[in-house]
Amino acid sequence: MNDSEKQSQSQTQHHSHSFAVFCSLSVAVSLVLLAASLWLYRVSGAAQLDLSRPGYQMESPATSSESTPDKPFGGSGVLDTAAVDEFLQLYDKKAADITSGDPFRPESLSNASLGISE
Repeated sequence: MNDSEKQSQSQTQHHSHSFAVFCSLSVAVSLVLLAASLWLYRVSGAAQLDLSRPGYQMESPATSSESTPDKPFGGSGVLDTAAVDEFLQLYDKKAADITSGDPFRPESLSNASLGISE
């Protein structure tokens, strides 16, 4: 083997090692970020508020029940002017509910304003 073949072979090995190191470091960084996010999830108290967890299924209906449920807009069907008008009417009603009032008042976070019934 001459010097150019040895150099070419060493460069090929170097590139294959670089790729393996890159993959290993990528997995290590993702695991560290995953561990940090799970730690933050538990420490922040979000785990206690997560109603999608199986242990909290009994509390879920209490927080999502309303006296006047919203009418859902169908995702399938004919798209004509009547359907667009119906959607815009529902959208405008919700937008008015959201934008009404001062968002910086303490009452803005009350159970009634958030639609949570006890």
